[in-house]
This record gives sequence, structure tokens and C-alpha cells, in this order.
Amino acid sequence: MQPLFFGKPDKPLFGIYHPPLTRADRGTGVVLCSTFGSEYLNSHRALRQFAVRLSRVGFHALRFDYYGSGDSGGNSDEGDVDQWKKDISFAIEELKNRAGLSNVSLVGLRVGATLATMVAGERNDVESLMLWEPVLNTRGYIEELGIQHRDWLGEQLFSELNLSHQKDGGVEIIGFPLTNRFRLGLESIDLLSLERCAAKHVLIVRSSNGAKDQSFVGRLEELGASPNYMEIATQNRWLQREGIDQVVVPNEVLDAMILWMTEIHV
Repeated sequence: MQPLFFGKPDKPLFGIYHPPLTRADRGTGVVLCSTFGSEYLNSHRALRQFAVRLSRVGFHALRFDYYGSGDSGGNSDEGDVDQWKKDISFAIEELKNRAGLSNVSLVGLRVGATLATMVAGERNDVESLMLWEPVLNTRGYIEELGIQHRDWLGEQLFSELNLSHQKDGGVEIIGFPLTNRFRLGLESIDLLSLERCAAKHVLIVRSSNGAKDQSFVGRLEELGASPNYMEIATQNRWLQREGIDQVVVPNEVLDAMILWMTEIHV
């Protein structure tokens, strides 16, 4: 593992580069796009393990923190949709330059999967997309965050989960600020209105209680992609706030995504 800073000098991004740990270098890189808030904390170990496993089978992998999160520069209220999309593009360029690649693949978790899909549609160097529990209904996602915060504190903080009632339009979600700018950016996303999908190969991974996202799959097919849908039974306890001792790595999901990657990048 190689820790590094990249991006603009005034907005440094922290990342960890995992070079291939085998002589069978596949000549393919994977950028890992994490999620938001407490989900970022609870899924950190899973994404780290995923990057390590990718490197063990010959992939170059880069995981990183968005601006205003983790060990990257900026305050926690400075991140927003536009900035994080730029951060993903910076990560793509960093991995390409560091590993000498012309194309990369993206894996995104939750809202990271949503942003990765948008970025891929704006570029021509994304070979494949792995969308892990992607957020398609962003308004519903914001409501879900509010419910999580209310349940965490054990009291009703929002009036009918109206997240714009504070003077600056922002709220706190389990210790993480959800600014009005970030919320509006999320609410403006509609993946069903995508105009292009640069990645031909797309994998959508859902838990056993997930919807099959037929409308989204159909839209990807209309845009020329070859989407695969994978439903894997898991409780997603690592996405819930049950204490650090309860955060587990969903090995069955990681193994399935690794297998899919190795099959399309022989």
C-alpha cells in the first residue's frame, strides 16, 4: 500500500494506492468511490479489504477520501455533489498516471455508486462500473438519513423529516453535516435521465431485499451498456450503526465482485 496526496494543491485529496501483488499484472485499474457519513465509517474496512483483494489478483486499485471527508483537505461542510464528482475524476487521472493505464474501472458504494455512474457518463476512459447498493432515489435516500439520525438519538428531531427547516438549510446526520448545497445537489440527480453511459460492462449488486431496478437497467441497455444484476443475501449490518464491534466485512459480496472483474478483464 502506498499512501499519497493528489488533486489540486489547494484541495488535496488523500488516497491509498494498492499495486498488483502478483506478477500477473492485468493492466487494469479500479478506483473505489466511497459513500457518505456514518456509512463511510462502517464500510471503510470492507472497501479496504476489497482494494487488497483486487491487488492480489493483479489489479491496480486506488481508494481515496472525497474533499471535506476522511484525511483529505477541507472542512466536513465543504463537500458537495459537484466537488465529489471532480474528486472522482482526479482519482481516475491519478491512478492512470501512477500505473501507466489508459482506462480504469469504477466501483461505487451507495451514493458513491451514484456519483461514479454520473462521472462515467462524462468520460471516455471508464471500462466497467460496479454499483454496490446504488442510490437511485436520492430524495428517498435523504429521508432515510433523517430517519437514521432520529433513531440514533432516540427522539424526533425533524418535523416530518423536513431537512430545510434550519436557517442554513442544513442538518446534522449522525455527526456529519448534510449541507443545503449537498442536499440540493443530491436531489437534482436522476440516473433514469442519463444521456450516455461510457462503461459497456455494468454490475449492479443488491442485498436480498433490494429491488431489481428494472427501469435503471433498461436505461443502461438503451445507452448501449451490458448491465448485470446480482442479488446476494446479506443483512448489510456494516451499513448500520450497531457499534464498531458489529461491523463485518461482507465477504460473499466482495468475492462475487472480484470474480466478475476477473471474468471481464482477463
